[in-house]
Amino acid sequence: MAVTDRAFDEAMARWNLLRAQLKQATAAKAHTDVVRICDDILAFSAANPAISVVDWLFDKRAAKALADQGCFSDARARSERAIVGCKRHQATVRLAKPDEFVADLASMETLHDRWRKKAGGS
Repeated sequence: MAVTDRAFDEAMARWNLLRAQLKQATAAKAHTDVVRICDDILAFSAANPAISVVDWLFDKRAAKALADQGCFSDARARSERAIVGCKRHQATVRLAKPDEFVADLASMETLHDRWRKKAGGS
């Protein structure tokens, strides 16, 4: 059991490091780094399901960083993943409130439409 505890502790240390890096990159408005770190977090989440990372939130953050760089097509793709992930999360996870994340979902859908227009989509 000690190996499991140690592995979990190491995973938590990595998770905390990734969160700190994301906070720093966000504060510095280092959009490329934000996208990279969000991708690192999503890879970490896939490898460490016991940590229970809410993946769609990091697709949302990556989408916003891509849009800030003017990459509207890529931002739309990431926001679509975030929207699908949010809906899946709402349907499968016991939420404290039934309307939890409704505002996030509405915000992402609005941004998705805005980025579609900026990218020249119909």
